[in-house]
Amino acid sequence: MACVVRYRAELMGLSVSLIAGVTLAIAALLVFGMALGRHKELFLLLLGVLVFFPDQTSWGADAVAPVFNIYSKGSGLLTYFSFTTVYLWGLYFLVLFHAIFRREQLPYCNIRRFLWAFNLLLCGHVIAGTVLNAPLLETLSGKGVINIFHMSVLLLLALRVIQDEKDLDRLTDFLLICALLRGGWGLVRFAFFGGDPVNVYSNVEDFAVKITFYDITDSLVACVAAFFAASRLSTGWGELGAARKAFYSALIAVGLAVIVFSSRRNAWIGLTLAGFYFILSQPARQRLLSVGVLAAVGGGVVGYVAQERLGTLGGGGLGSLVYDITRGGAVSLYGGRFQEIAQAFETIRNHPILGVGTWGEFAGYGIDYHQGSYGFVHSGFVHVLLKTGLVGLAIFLGILVGFASFVLRRRSAIDPAYRPLFDAAFGGFLFLLPSLSVATPVIEYRTMLMLGMVLSLPYCAHWVQQRSRAQNMREPCPVVS
Repeated sequence: MACVVRYRAELMGLSVSLIAGVTLAIAALLVFGMALGRHKELFLLLLGVLVFFPDQTSWGADAVAPVFNIYSKGSGLLTYFSFTTVYLWGLYFLVLFHAIFRREQLPYCNIRRFLWAFNLLLCGHVIAGTVLNAPLLETLSGKGVINIFHMSVLLLLALRVIQDEKDLDRLTDFLLICALLRGGWGLVRFAFFGGDPVNVYSNVEDFAVKITFYDITDSLVACVAAFFAASRLSTGWGELGAARKAFYSALIAVGLAVIVFSSRRNAWIGLTLAGFYFILSQPARQRLLSVGVLAAVGGGVVGYVAQERLGTLGGGGLGSLVYDITRGGAVSLYGGRFQEIAQAFETIRNHPILGVGTWGEFAGYGIDYHQGSYGFVHSGFVHVLLKTGLVGLAIFLGILVGFASFVLRRRSAIDPAYRPLFDAAFGGFLFLLPSLSVATPVIEYRTMLMLGMVLSLPYCAHWVQQRSRAQNMREPCPVVS
């Protein structure tokens, strides 16, 4: 009875907290947004926060530098959730109400059913966790899969906010300017102030490596911006003025430098995948030139940096690039990253269908960086499989495969004016695949929200094009006398 009373009180506390937080967010944003008609600016404000503020933790941070994480501020005060999360939810409801009142048409999105299916699965885990006496804070913690829910909210929010060509152009320019400023700051800090103070290589593993950004989200933003700029220069050189050419050239240079000097192997592999897609997306007559330029950058610059910067990690040579998955010169399942995945699969075998629950852990041992808590895995796909089983993984893969299918099927029908953004988003998606395979993006709030933004861009471009064509068809033809 005492247990039932305790969890009933906890559930009531969470319910009151959710209702209070969402009500306050909706009320404030409705008053502010509806009165001023600024919900689109409020959306850009959220994106600005995502671009400029890293998702920092104490892990890998310099002992001297203070750790500030804006995405955790406010949690535990009025609600269980941070101010940023409450802002995201409130803004979504604001835009939803705005669309309902204006009877706006729902934009096409072939992965919407997968997003809602995963969110329903998450609700099922919350209910199951409550029945099984799992702490609600752990059920809804970032070490579960709630960030996939946040990703879906941002994606659906973007589809509601971007309604016409003006909105899309403003969003694109805003993201590009933010990417250039953020990347420029990272390079200045790298050159003159010792690089990112959150640096696992130097602060934890004690290697002499200086980096631009450790957070993979910064490299993702840099990749999307550089891809877009390269596409615009490649396909519209004769149409661009000198200022735009200089701006796009700066985006390419800064974006590539941010990724290369991040010294993160998943970023380098992601850049390679995005580069291959960039080559394939170019007109046939320009592919040879693209191959030459990318080969020079990829094979030359990245290779040189890999030797110089990661050569200290494993005694030099190509073996230094896989120093944390090898033992005695051979790949090993009993040490490093693969040890973690092997241990996770031991637990997954016992819970293959629905997983161990969003609050669950795998039976791990002997892995120092877990610090005794085995609630996440260094693979986004394995993490989803561990937490939600084959059902959750199938739905998550449905989101990603559905997105890729949409882009590849609809690309030829997209107007040249929208194609650079269309392709840049898919390049960003490819860039993040290595991280989803061998890193921890699912437990990273900022990364998953930015993934939601990247996934939304092709749908926004397609929606704007469809609306523009429909409007042009409705306009009467001019009478020629």
